[in-house]
Order: sequence, then C-alpha cells, then structure tokens
Amino acid sequence: MAGIKFTGWDDQGSKPKGQTFLKLTAGQEYRLRLIGNPTPVLLVYLENKLTGSKMVYRSPYMDEAGKIIDPLLLAGVITQDDLKEKWSCWVIDRTDGKFKITDVGWGLKNKFGMWKKNFNDEPGGPKGPDWAISSTGTFKNTKWEAMPLDRTPWTDEEVKFMKENNLKKLIEEVRRPDTPDEIRARYERFRSDPKSLTQPAVATPAPVPLPPAAPVQVIPTVSVTTVPVATTVPAAQVPAPAATVAPAAPTATSTDFQW
Repeated sequence: MAGIKFTGWDDQGSKPKGQTFLKLTAGQEYRLRLIGNPTPVLLVYLENKLTGSKMVYRSPYMDEAGKIIDPLLLAGVITQDDLKEKWSCWVIDRTDGKFKITDVGWGLKNKFGMWKKNFNDEPGGPKGPDWAISSTGTFKNTKWEAMPLDRTPWTDEEVKFMKENNLKKLIEEVRRPDTPDEIRARYERFRSDPKSLTQPAVATPAPVPLPPAAPVQVIPTVSVTTVPVATTVPAAQVPAPAATVAPAAPTATSTDFQW
C-alpha cells in the first residue's frame, strides 16, 4: 500500500498530533459521528505465545511499482492472510465530545456504505447522522452493528476545528504505513526484548476537546441482535442510555465545507 489514499465508504477496494485513538472494544456501545472519508490500513498482529508479548504494525505491502516491500512478508514471517484490512477515519465520540481516529472493518464499513447508497449522501459529510454502534459475539465470532440515528449537521464550531487542525493531514501522519526499516527495527526488539514494544511506532497525541456546543437531548440507543460472520474486527459501539454526554447541537451549521 503505497502512500495514503482516501476512499469512499461504499468503495469495495481490494484484499495524530491533535487526536486520540479510539479502539473499538467488543461488548461496549458507542455513539459516533463520522467525519470525512476513510483511508485503508493493512494491520499485522504478531504474538509470542511463550512470553505473551505482542507487536502490531501497519504494513506498506507494496511500493508504487507493485513490488512487495513488507520485510516480514518477504522473509516468510507472515503471509498475505496476516494482512488485516481496516479503514481509519475521524469520528466525534459523543461520550466525551472529542475528535478521535478509529479503525473499522468490513462489517461496519459496509453498513456506512449502504446508508450512502440509500440516501445518496455521505455518512461522514456535513449532513450525516450519528451512529449507534454495538457488537455481539466474541473473538472471531464478533459481529458489529451500526444503526443510523438522527442527522447531526456539522456546527460552525466543528467546521472551524476541522479546518484549523487540518484533520486530513493529521490522519495521514498518524495512520501512514510503517516503513520497512521501522518494521525491521521493531521486529528485532520484539524478538529480543518484547517489553520494548509497549509503545506504538507513532505516538498517540493528547486528546483534543470539541469546542463547546449547546446540549441537546441524547437519542436512546437501540439493541440489535445479529448473526456472527467469519471476518470481522472490533469496531465502534453505542453509548448506553445512561450516558451523560450530550451530542453537538445541530444548529448554526455549515454545509459548504467539504472533506
């Protein structure tokens, strides 16, 4: 995967300073507002079963000429089946009102893409909705569900924040593929001193608060019963009805700003 390329939520594809990363955990519920389009990321997870140490990196896979450059793939340490395709995107976490980056898998991506197809609008655009996200099952049987709630147009404060912090550039910096040299160095530390891999290759900056917005009533979340599928990865979840954080007010919106 040479460089960073933004795709649409309905694009089927192929097999940050100023933000905090939101890891979607099975069994939890989230309420999120998508911001812009996602960028594909190939994640590789390694684990030493003897020591319990783990290593995660973002594979560059191929260069511009189509030549494989992932050193662990070339060395036979991993196979192409170990490349887990995810999509990184900005969201507003309604639990605390902060802009965050999260990774979603095919299941959630397809839910967002279906909304785009049905409503002929961008789920991460100026007039997109909040999403209630939850999961059923565990481990490889985890099934993620996303239910669109009311549309929540961007406020002027949110648009100002996006422009001033250049969110597109930030996600490029934070979720860029690791270089072959970075991967080799981390893998050597992983084999010799697993504890040295407790920090990610790209440091996670401090959370960025969303500009204050007038409180509105929180829309109740909806429980969804689903059937496990074969290939899913933890994604986001809906805040419980008792959540204390109110979503940004859909007033004083700006719809002329495009991602």
